[in-house]
Amino acid sequence: MKTRSLELFLKKQKKDNSTLGFICYGGVRKEPARKVNVRRYFFFFGQNSVPKIDMMFIYRVQDIEALKPHIKVRKAIKEQALTAIKARKDRPEVFTKAIGDQIVEHKPADVTLIFRTGHVLRGKVLGQTRYELLLEVANCQIFVFKHGLLEIQMHGKCQGSQKKLSERLTDIFAGGPKSRAEVETITGLDEDAIKKCVGWMRLQNIITKDASDKDPDGNSRWCLLKEGDDQS
Repeated sequence: MKTRSLELFLKKQKKDNSTLGFICYGGVRKEPARKVNVRRYFFFFGQNSVPKIDMMFIYRVQDIEALKPHIKVRKAIKEQALTAIKARKDRPEVFTKAIGDQIVEHKPADVTLIFRTGHVLRGKVLGQTRYELLLEVANCQIFVFKHGLLEIQMHGKCQGSQKKLSERLTDIFAGGPKSRAEVETITGLDEDAIKKCVGWMRLQNIITKDASDKDPDGNSRWCLLKEGDDQS
């Protein structure tokens, strides 16, 4: 995706005379693409506006029959009735640099996205920007806002390429907490490879960071996640 991906996405939908479905905290909103405009932090639908932070994802209404079997909802999350986190500093880091690196490395990356509204999508990431993803589901394109994500799960090659190395690192962490720099010294692997694997292991709930335990250089150490522990 190019930098101004949202504008390009909407421009194409207007050209195709599409009707768009917007999944928001308040439910689904359907609008003709030609009536949709974006100005910084808001979507404008004629005289009405919706904050962009309230949006989860956008799909084409004409694709809904193909998409229906692939759009799931987790009841337990939906019942929490989560709302938008306005202050960026208060938002949990769901889409980490490690995830972004894996998506870049494994094009098209196979992922499951779990949203704060309880919606679940599994598809292939066709592109990403700092705040957005373009996801392919059932040969249809869905435009995703990262601020609406609660969890991301990686599949296929994204997972398999890290599994073997993670087994080696698991043995190392079994001997006690280690920082990334200490793992680099022990294994002789380059920094980038270790960062990617540690990021993957964190996503799989294999390890967790102990901010109170640091190496001599002040780097936080990672340790194996014990049964019953919770990283959230």
